Amino acid sequence: MGQAPSIIEGPMLSIQKVVELSTGNAQLLWPSASMNGPVAEFGKRFWGYVAKETPLVVAAMKTVGVVSLSYSDRYLLQPYTLRLLMEVIRNLPSQKGAAISLRLGAADRPQVNAQLLHDGFPTDEMRRHVLCAMLSSAHVSISRKNDLPHHRAFEVELTDGRKVTILLDQGFGAWKVEKHVRHDFSAAFSLQAKQLMSSEFRVSTLGADCAPIAVTMK
Repeated sequence: MGQAPSIIEGPMLSIQKVVELSTGNAQLLWPSASMNGPVAEFGKRFWGYVAKETPLVVAAMKTVGVVSLSYSDRYLLQPYTLRLLMEVIRNLPSQKGAAISLRLGAADRPQVNAQLLHDGFPTDEMRRHVLCAMLSSAHVSISRKNDLPHHRAFEVELTDGRKVTILLDQGFGAWKVEKHVRHDFSAAFSLQAKQLMSSEFRVSTLGADCAPIAVTMK
């Protein structure tokens, strides 16, 4: 089927900028290949790694509980990135009943002849509907990129008022699908969501230093 098309990504933030976006108590993490593997276990690997590196943060989430979760990303454009996001959300410690808000950026141009998991959606409306079908309890919005912050970030509010911020320097685009995996963009939104959540594939980073994460709690 030829070479995989290049993934549309935003410019990478400098590590200094990542830390500057924090409140000064950021812990900078370099997951390297620790999250590579089957997509079905991605969320467990993600939170397992964050818990190992920032145990007090995850312990607070588990002990106190989560009130709300938001995620903002101007470049969450492909089906596989939606699946990675879903795996992280559904494995978030103590997230049951939390309000969830997802803010995505509009695509610069529609994807033509989309066939694979790493292709962009043909329309933003399809992308929004599929994500809503994957997580019906979430509020999903798509805005102009200029109306969203540059950084990709989870904002987690705890029941005691503390807030955890997790900055993903390259978002979920830091991980790539290891092989060509088809996705039926012509299917109904609900069926696309179901197929996407049941699809089996592996993801991996392109390099040891391409996906830094900064974690803060205040």
